[in-house]
Amino acid sequence: MGEQDKSVKIFDYIPDIDAFKAAKEYSCIARMLNLCEWNPVVWIGRFFALDNDYGEHWLDNHDERNELAEKLAQRFNLPPKCNDYTEILVRWYERIDSVLEEKYGINGHEQILIIEQSRFAKKDPCHTDEQRKRFWTDVCKSLHLSLETIFEEAEDAYETHMQLKEEHNFPFEEFDLEKEMNKIEQKYKHVGQEKEEIKVFEYCPDTKGWHTFLLTEEYKEIAEKLNLYEDKCPVRWIGRLFAFDQDYGKLWFENWTARETFREENKKEYYPVNPDRFCDGDNGPCHHSKHRENFWRDVLESLHLSLDTLFEEARAKYQRELALVKSTKRRIYRLAGFYYGEELFDLEKNIEEIKEKYR
Repeated sequence: MGEQDKSVKIFDYIPDIDAFKAAKEYSCIARMLNLCEWNPVVWIGRFFALDNDYGEHWLDNHDERNELAEKLAQRFNLPPKCNDYTEILVRWYERIDSVLEEKYGINGHEQILIIEQSRFAKKDPCHTDEQRKRFWTDVCKSLHLSLETIFEEAEDAYETHMQLKEEHNFPFEEFDLEKEMNKIEQKYKHVGQEKEEIKVFEYCPDTKGWHTFLLTEEYKEIAEKLNLYEDKCPVRWIGRLFAFDQDYGKLWFENWTARETFREENKKEYYPVNPDRFCDGDNGPCHHSKHRENFWRDVLESLHLSLDTLFEEARAKYQRELALVKSTKRRIYRLAGFYYGEELFDLEKNIEEIKEKYR
């Protein structure tokens, strides 16, 4: 079993408060490797922000945390919040922290990780707030990262801290990183991921030096019934969401030189990861190309999407294309291999058939 096969679940989802916490196993690894900033997933946010440093704040949403704290205070009959920075306010947060520890196993309100959908979009996004929230909830629920990717981040961070210590007297306590990584290697064997909803990609190793994927048969079947295809590609919509919900993200997998080679030799529809698609040069990149490549390999290998996410994407696409049909004043309009017309493509019927099969 190769090192990259040893994967670690990153988040635990807490439905009761619609928020995440760092998974216990991952939190332990992050502490051993000194990957914790104000929480242990800061570095992951940089990758998801097209490898830019401002991504460190992706789940660091103070307003949402405060709002949740006040809801918890009402639910558990705590006294009202005092708005002054006084001893009373400190004690109020201590009571909130006690509730979080007792009820949800969260060590302090600052460790609540909440998705705020506007952080995942730039100007004129392609999806609604609700669609982005649902998509990124699915991503975080299913996210597993390999020890290879985590160790590489730890090595980069250690080197940076040592340089800051030498040049600017940065208060960094040296430790034996290699020893800690060896401990983790021994302790954490392959963690099999439980199936959560629909797996999108299958990883194909040893394809011309690329990290390459095929679509799963179940995702292709669903994408066809829901008409999620665009120009013969059923994952363009996912690329938009991974690119701050901007339309140029649809090209995330159109790495034509590699794909043409794979099709010619293997007669399969391969999707090779090009790490330069996942950075935009705005306040970055924070990582080198190979590290980005490994990170996105892990993300896609573990990616599962809920049926609700797929259904809402299909409904939104259908409405856009139905409007296009009506604007042409034609009863039947052929697009992406489907004939549109109420009696010829019943999306809601197809959705019910998928629900019956997969739920």
